[in-house]
Order: sequence, then C-alpha cells, then structure tokens
Amino acid sequence: MRLGFLVAIIVMSMWSNTTAQTIVSTEPSNRNVVLEEFTGMYCGWCPDGHRVANELAEKYKGRFFPINIHADYYGTPQKESDIDLRTEVGLKLDTMAGADAYPTGSINRNTKPWAQRRIYWEENAESVLSQPSPVNLAVKADANLETRELSVLVEYYYTSDEVNPTNNLSLMLTQSEILGYQVNAENLNPDFVTEEGDYRHQHTLRMCLTESIWGDQISETKAGTFGKKEYKIILPEKIRDIDLDLTKLEVIAFIAPDKADIITAAGTRVTIPDENMVMLSLEDMSNISENYFYDTFNPKVKVTNLFDTEVTQFDIKVIANEKTYTKTFKGSLKKDESTIVDFGDLLAEYSGNYYIKIEGFHNINNSDETGKLVVDMDLFDNYVTYNGLHFHRKAFDKTTFSFEKGSGNFGSLESENTRFLVSHATYPIGAKKSRDALLFHLHENYEVEGKKAEYIFGEANLTILDDAKLYYYYAYSHGDFGKTDPSIIFSVSEDDGETWKEIANHTPQHTQQGTSSGTYVPSSSDYIQDSISLKGYFGKAVLVKLSVVPGTGGNALWIDEISFDGTYKNITEISTDKKEIDFGYVTVGSDKTEEITIINSGAAELEIYSIQVLYDDYNVFKVEEIEANTKVAVGESIKVKVSFEPKENDLYISQLAIKSNDPLQAFKSASLVGEGEGNSVLSSKIDKNTLKLMPNPVTDAGMLSFDFSSKEALTCDLQLIDISGQNIKEIGSYLLNRGKNTISIDLSDISSGKYFLLIRSNKSILNQLPVMIER
Repeated sequence: MRLGFLVAIIVMSMWSNTTAQTIVSTEPSNRNVVLEEFTGMYCGWCPDGHRVANELAEKYKGRFFPINIHADYYGTPQKESDIDLRTEVGLKLDTMAGADAYPTGSINRNTKPWAQRRIYWEENAESVLSQPSPVNLAVKADANLETRELSVLVEYYYTSDEVNPTNNLSLMLTQSEILGYQVNAENLNPDFVTEEGDYRHQHTLRMCLTESIWGDQISETKAGTFGKKEYKIILPEKIRDIDLDLTKLEVIAFIAPDKADIITAAGTRVTIPDENMVMLSLEDMSNISENYFYDTFNPKVKVTNLFDTEVTQFDIKVIANEKTYTKTFKGSLKKDESTIVDFGDLLAEYSGNYYIKIEGFHNINNSDETGKLVVDMDLFDNYVTYNGLHFHRKAFDKTTFSFEKGSGNFGSLESENTRFLVSHATYPIGAKKSRDALLFHLHENYEVEGKKAEYIFGEANLTILDDAKLYYYYAYSHGDFGKTDPSIIFSVSEDDGETWKEIANHTPQHTQQGTSSGTYVPSSSDYIQDSISLKGYFGKAVLVKLSVVPGTGGNALWIDEISFDGTYKNITEISTDKKEIDFGYVTVGSDKTEEITIINSGAAELEIYSIQVLYDDYNVFKVEEIEANTKVAVGESIKVKVSFEPKENDLYISQLAIKSNDPLQAFKSASLVGEGEGNSVLSSKIDKNTLKLMPNPVTDAGMLSFDFSSKEALTCDLQLIDISGQNIKEIGSYLLNRGKNTISIDLSDISSGKYFLLIRSNKSILNQLPVMIER
C-alpha cells in the first residue's frame, strides 16, 4: 500500500542507464524551480499566494512548477459542504518545511526553514533560475481513460559532475480546476472564482508517485550519466471524496541530494488520447440590448475548433432567467474551422434584474449517445454572461412592491453605497407585518455619506391610470448621532432612462430613537406611510426610480410596500379566438393554412405593431404580413393567415407573438403545432383516433391508451416537451404489442401548464398528444 493511502495502487517501474535519451536534453542548462506552497481554504491571504504563484508560473513558463499543499488548520474542512484537499504526503511536507504562517512556500527547499513568505518567492526563484544545473530532467505522462492507468516516463542526464554521489528523484501528482470553497477569493484572486461562487483550486497536490515521499535513489551522478525510469500506476477514482479527474492532472518531477536543496525540476500535463480531446473556443457575437426596454434578444456565438480532432456535433445552451434554450450543431469542424450558432430572436419575457448565460459545450461528438468521454480542454472559457435591468413596456399600473418575492420586478443600480434586500426574516421587520424590506445603512462607519443607493422600477403605465399616486412606507432611526438626516428621493423618466426629473425629496421622520450601537431593526408598527402625486403624468408611461442619499449621521433606514394606485381610463385590450393553432398531420412537401382572429375587446383603439413566429428553427411556419401599426377599432377584429409546410416526418412546435399597444400584455401569444407526414409507415402504426390520456387535464398521474397495428412488438420512448419544444421529462421506455396498449404515466413532478407527450421509436415520432397539467 502506498504511504498514506487506503487504495490499492499498482506500480511497475524500471531503471535504465543504457537506453538512449528521447526527451531529455544533453546540453548544459540552468536550474528550474519547484514551489511547494502551503495553503488552505480558510486562510484569508492564501488566494493572494495562489495569485503570486500563478503569475510566476506564467512568467517563467516551463521552468517554474507550483505544488499547492493544503495542510494544518486552514486546510481542515469546517462545513459539511467543504471539500478535503489535504493528503498525508502534504501533511508530512508541511511539518518538514516548518510552515508557521500561511500562505508560505518553499523554493527548492533551499532555505532554513524551507517555508518563507510570498514576498521572497520571486527573488529566490530568480536566483535559482540563474544558476547552472549539473543535471537535466524531463518527464512525459499519459493516461488511459478506460483503465485509469497513468504511464510516466522520466529521463535525466548529468551534464557535469554532481558533488553528491547519490541523488533522489521525486514525482508528485497535482490536479487543477478543483471546485470548492476559498475564503477571500473574490477580493484577492477573483479571476479564479466561477459565476456560481466556487473557487478553482489549481496545482493541488493529490499524491506522491515514488515509493518514498523523498524519492527513488539515483546511484550515479557523474557527467555523462543518462538514466530513465518508467512508472505505470492505476489511479484511484477519488482521493478523500474528490474525483481524481484524469484530464486535469500534472506530474512534477525533481531531483535533490536528499530531502532538501532541490537541484532542478520538470513538469508536464498528463495527456489523454487525441480522440478523447477537443478544444473549442466560443466568441460572443450576440445582439443583446443595454437599454431597459426591448422585446427580443439574439444570442449568437462563433465556435472555432482549435484542436486536431474533428468535431461533428455539440450542443450550446442559453439560460435566460431560468429558461433554457438549446441549439445543436451537426456537421464537420476540422482544426481552425469555425461555425456560427445563431439562436435567432428569443422573446424577452422577464422584468427587472436579468441574467443571461450562453454556455458551451455539451454532447460533443454525440458523446451522450455513444458514452465515449470527450473532453473540452478549454472548459472555463466557453461561456459568456449578461446581467442588467430589463422591463416590459407598460410593465405595471396598480401594483405593490412588497419585496416578499425578492427583486423580480425592480433592480438595484450600480452605486458606491451599501444596499441590502432583507429577505425572509424570522419575524416581521417590514410594513404590514411582512418579513422583507429594503435596508439602507447610514452609520458613518460605513463611509456612505452623500453616496446614493438607487433602485429602478419597471415602467409605470400612466397612459391608463389617472389621479395616480405613489405610496411607500418607511422606518428610520437617527441613533442619537445628532447629525444630518438622509433624503428619500423619487424621480421619473419619460425617455427610457436617458434623463430623470426629481418629483419628490423627503426627509424622513424619526420613527424610533434607536441606539448608536447595532443596526436598528424596526417592528411593523414603526413604519409610517408617505405619498407622492403623479397626476401630472397622466397619458404617459414613465420609469420610476427610488434614491436614498445618506446624510452625515443616522443608524438605518428601511423602505417597504411601494405601491401605485389611481383610476383606470381608456384601456385597450387584445384577445384572439384561439390560444393554439394545431395544423394536425400535413404531408411533407405540401402546406396547410389556418386563420387566427385578433379582436379589440377594450375601450380604446387597438394598434398592432407586429406579428412574428418565434422558436421556429426549421422555418416551417409562416405568418401573413400585415401593414405596420395596423389599427383595430373598438369591438372590431381582423383575420391573419398562418401556414405550415413540414420538411420532414417530425413534430414541429413554435409560437406566434402579437405585439400591440395593449397596456396590460405587451405580447399576445398563440402556440403553433403541426406534424409532418411522409412515406414512413411508423405514424400509421398507432391509431391517432384511439390515442387518449385519461384524465386530460391531468393532476398527478394518468393512463395513456392507444391501438397499435404492427404485427411485431416495438420498443418506444415517452417524452414530455413544452410548447417551445424543450425537453421537460424522459418518462421511460415501453414495449408495444399489437392491439390495445395502456401505459401509466406519473406527472406529479411537472409544473402546471400545456405540454406535448411524444411517442418515439428510433428517434422517429410515432405520435403526439397535447397534455394539460392542472393543479
């Protein structure tokens, strides 16, 4: 058993001093550096040590090899979610190095104690790098992904006599890109923090590959001596419950006379077979507006193959406020070839703070189907994100923002001030006995004097709201500071946020005397209500912004229950005679046309801005063009033609979006569904007239039944998709026999809404059935 490990590791090694060198140079060279950095995830300054080590490794690339050793108190997990990066080898090295502060590190173990502060690393490293080395060292390592066998070749060549008659060769295995916690990483090494908040631990010691942690002996050290050693090691799946990822490993080799004073070092990334390795780059070409208002956004990326392996397939995902869209590339990308993946216009259905992430790459070369591991070696560069504020046109009229559900309908603007949304306290801290409110710290210790904290709200629809007022509740404590109070300011914009006009500047009353120590936390009874008239803005649609400007004193200010109210006038309302246009079965190569009636059901003239088809990757649905800004009188209607021309024997699902001046719904939608029917006889095997789900609408579970006409049994897969065509659930595989078939289906884990149940065989659709889930 290897020292410190409870896993069986098979080691085969062979010394040779006769075979000719293949990877090591015989020309004299200078020494290389190995940095053993003693660190830990709970060490506050350790991310800065990682930064310094990474910068030195980049500056002296190929000659400076860091090994991050997690040890001592700072490396000990403290929470159940913590990963354990410690090793028995690392703990022994930490003790030998005399590490008494963290981060600290050893440069070639050439000081006493070995461990020294990071401010000395570069100076010591430069000194070592300038010194001639009596021996050259090279290492090569390969991994077999199926057997997990690591093959390591080490060669050395003495270009001059080494003063010690024997030396030791040590091998250490490190792993990069291990995701876990790291205190203070955002401040000291933010480039290695993922969007999800995980820290990317690099060069982390995993195990020693030599029989002794002090190395295997080299018995001949005179000039002209060549030697090599080969290791074959079966690597464990995990070390202390952390996956040992074969695609992110490095081997560091070094030679020393004994334990200290390392002479030189070499390192290599563990290579995996080319057939399992790709390198794809993602260049963002998206058109996503920076304005507060837009109807659609267009994610688009350029993908380039940077590696020799041909890429024939991959998926790219767009995640927009928890809704996921997927595009699949199928074709051929050879090295240096590129393709554009364009998602087209996606409907911007969110309001307030938004988050968009374009993420690659999944299912590379159909790996999900084949089960063959294909690794993108550039994983952490293959995404792009957008954050900002977006509001629907005429997003609200009579609305109350109680903050009970977070920040879905408003957004905080960039500001130097401290801002908090207090959410789900254990007792009421907001107005009207709510447990949520906006907290603004005012204490001078926060150094926020005169610095605005701002929140912007979606467009207030005063085109239909007369005698409008804005109401809000606040609670304020000056904390006995005796200095100037804060200001509560409301502003409006009539030009989409380009310019703002201040409509109220209120100084809050003291609702509680409070104290100069601790943060004032109000009870619901502390709050008082204030109001602002918006009467002068009737007939307009305006953005509304709240600003709090701290004075020179005070403890805390809380704001809650911001609301708008008034009298509705002249409301336009759009309606349609269909929520869905189902074209049924249409022969491939032919088309079918249906009509949808658009009705003005309101009290003012309806204006239709546009009608468009969304999510139609195959361009099979067409909508009749209408004149821009078509007007429909009260009680009147117009008919619009929509056609379907299938290209294959498949199910097609899209959505019709009608944009109008209806103040309460910026878009009116209708689902588009149709299925192509070609020469395949598969569709006829399931009698569509007998296809039923009982009950439908379904609450939790239902019974699917149909007649199957094939003489031979057939295996089918059941799949649930939503109205945009996204896969929601793989229900299972079933054997179909001739005659009546019944299948029990559990849908208790699916949200309410409309879906389609697909019956597939060998990726062909046998039939499909609309399903409504209601609870």
